[in-house]
Amino acid sequence: MESNKKEEQSQKDQPETSQLDYNSSSLISPILAESAQALMNSLDKLEDMINLIKSDLKKPLPIDINDPDLSYNKAKLEKIQTIIPKIISPQFLDKEGQPHFNEHYKSLLAQLPPSMKKDAWLRLTTRKSNPLSEEQAKGICSDIEELLTKEVERYFNKKNRQKLKIEANTTSDGSSTLSRLDGFEKQLEERELRVQQQENSIKKTIETQVSEERKRLKDEYDTLLARKVREYNNCIVDMKQKLYSFRYQLEEQYKSSKADLEKQYQSRISVLDKANIEKDREIGKLSALLSRFKNEIKDLKYVLSSVKDIIKTLDDIIYSKDQTIIIYNDGIRSINPGCIDSAIEPISFYEKDAKVLWNRWRANAPDNPDIRKKYSFCSSIRTKLSDHLIQELQKVISCQK
Repeated sequence: MESNKKEEQSQKDQPETSQLDYNSSSLISPILAESAQALMNSLDKLEDMINLIKSDLKKPLPIDINDPDLSYNKAKLEKIQTIIPKIISPQFLDKEGQPHFNEHYKSLLAQLPPSMKKDAWLRLTTRKSNPLSEEQAKGICSDIEELLTKEVERYFNKKNRQKLKIEANTTSDGSSTLSRLDGFEKQLEERELRVQQQENSIKKTIETQVSEERKRLKDEYDTLLARKVREYNNCIVDMKQKLYSFRYQLEEQYKSSKADLEKQYQSRISVLDKANIEKDREIGKLSALLSRFKNEIKDLKYVLSSVKDIIKTLDDIIYSKDQTIIIYNDGIRSINPGCIDSAIEPISFYEKDAKVLWNRWRANAPDNPDIRKKYSFCSSIRTKLSDHLIQELQKVISCQK
């Protein structure tokens, strides 16, 4: 059953041209065609077994090996064959059970059979170094494109070899051609092995060079770091020394400047103290003079008040004298009406000029003592201080203020 399925799968994977060549070869040389077909089936079986072993190693099968009912025969292989498709997560498979790669790789996937698509998916998600998650495998990545490109090249190389084998079987000297192809395949395998060895050697050489370069760079970095650390430490020491020297210079300048400023301050303070003493003396003199002037002003005010009182008293005396003279004049006139004293102010005036004259004398009497001596007035007249005396008193008072 397994061989039939493998044959059907291999027949599906082969192109139509291969089937036509095979049919023609079976008509021409049945023995060679059967041997070629058997060889192709063996290669397909070997490839499927390798894929099965890889998947079996990467992902444990959900079966019990110790099951007594399970025998290591064809039934086991059929059961394993039915379990293998379940290894791939269903959520990342399409409707046909194929891995759901990104549409970006549609052109590459169209050139591969389903089995190789599944194998590529498993290799990406189960490899030892940097395996991809199913989400990453579903996206776009350079590793995916590189692997699919290699698989396409390998698949077409395989088909070309199969085509050459079939063509060799259809010719008269097919056995020799087949042997040459086998030798060519061995040479290719040996060449691939040599290329692989060269790649490994180059890889080791590159890794060695990289490690040596890394070591050299690390040594250079350590040397440079040590040198920079020494330079930094030397710079710090130099800066500390310069800072100490600069600080010492500043302290010396500060001390000398402070001493000079203190001397200048003391000299200025002494000058100011002397000036203050002189000013205090002058202020004392001025204060004494001011107090003396204030006392003089008080005395002048007292004298002025006394003078005013005396003048008022004298005015009252003069007024009493005038009233006495007027009374005596009235008594004389009652005896002798024709006796008229022109120095006494009359009660009534018969002439306008006489009234004007007496009004002028009355207006000038407060300032003119001679009029007060010569004439007697009916009403009281108050003596005024002279303007000259008042101005002198005001000057004295303003100067004292």
